[in-house]
Amino acid sequence: MKFHSHKKIITRGIGLGIFLLLTTYLLAFVIFGRPTGLILVLFIVELLFIAVLLIIFFRQGQQGRALVVPLAVGILLSIVTVLIAIFIGTTLIHAPLPPPESPAWSSGSPVIGMAVSTDEISTSSPEARDLLIGGLTIASRNNQFAAAIPYYDQALAIDPNFAEAWMAKGVALHNLGSYAEAVGCIDRALAIDPGNPAAWSLKGTILDSWGRPDEAAACYRKARELDSRYQPI
Repeated sequence: MKFHSHKKIITRGIGLGIFLLLTTYLLAFVIFGRPTGLILVLFIVELLFIAVLLIIFFRQGQQGRALVVPLAVGILLSIVTVLIAIFIGTTLIHAPLPPPESPAWSSGSPVIGMAVSTDEISTSSPEARDLLIGGLTIASRNNQFAAAIPYYDQALAIDPNFAEAWMAKGVALHNLGSYAEAVGCIDRALAIDPGNPAAWSLKGTILDSWGRPDEAAACYRKARELDSRYQPI
């Protein structure tokens, strides 16, 4: 009977540790949508659970101490889960800009994409940077382009000269069929960084979708002049 009770306590401890921590982190990933939020939540929750483990170990009896190991296992499993999520998120988000010949930049595509790497982000504001990454993460989830736009708007409110945020907003608007607004966003990016070949190529893609092939061709040629990887259409 004593063995059965001890086993029951351990089972409950494992369930409690895994359920609470994994639920907390998965919710954090959904809410924040970017690694910095996850890391912050990870740090705070881990401190709380470490404190709980210490209290149980020093103040409770033998049965209470039996929860220490299972809870520690739950914490360890949750840490591994979060690290995997962060790795996947940062790998997808921080991939280099796709080459011009890739489907993401090709003309006539109904949906286009955008990715950035950390060394290509021009803003000096960490908050604006995180908002851009959050928006790109949201947009990559089942094409939630409309939900991503507020992230870009918040980033631009912090740093109006954030060229990548203007480009990301232009991509989202293109994919929502708002071509005029999308071109306006890319023009803002080009006003900030006129030597950006990706922005010129992206503008060409949007103009192509808008049914303005001559203007699109001029943009492709400009992108080619700036970077030989961009082949004119």
